[in-house]
Amino acid sequence: MDGGDGRLKAQPFYGLASSRILPRPMRDKLPEQIDPRRLAHQAARLAGVVPAADLPRLGAAFGVEGNAGFELAFGLSPSGRTLVTGEITVPIAATCQRCLRAYVTTLHADVDLEIGESPRDAEQDFELVLRPDERLDLRALIEDELLLAAPMIALHASGECAMPADTGDARTAADGDRRKPFAGLQALRERPQKSPKK
Repeated sequence: MDGGDGRLKAQPFYGLASSRILPRPMRDKLPEQIDPRRLAHQAARLAGVVPAADLPRLGAAFGVEGNAGFELAFGLSPSGRTLVTGEITVPIAATCQRCLRAYVTTLHADVDLEIGESPRDAEQDFELVLRPDERLDLRALIEDELLLAAPMIALHASGECAMPADTGDARTAADGDRRKPFAGLQALRERPQKSPKK
């Protein structure tokens, strides 16, 4: 993928809808709006970066530590609708909800999006429905896919979470109590019984 702010690389490839090769890149800079239907018929591929500053919704939930890199392929699905596939990655900072320590990780979104067409698909369950002549905000699409891939609860990867010593001791004691829910009842049963008064 290309580096820099807002740079775009558009490359031809043997896509789903066509086996012909496009002669040259379509644009040198990241476009704000794209025609996904036209790109699908051209079996085009877009690759580039979106600056962290252009991801405000993601930045409201996580610390965006760098630009988002993406590579998207456009083609036609078996039903003839526009199909967008590819991947998007961005480094983010979050707070682990298990140990409450900050960490940095790479958020990875796998894109597999079939775009419905209005009006025929308006009532169907498509993630995105566009009019035949409607253009698509590329940055918004990339941010939407990252938000869909973001974890609901931020946690370290398995084995990487270091629990504080005091929290661990408290949790061990609590776990022990949970494993013996009837310990109090057993203690009552073991008390010596008083002899009835005559």
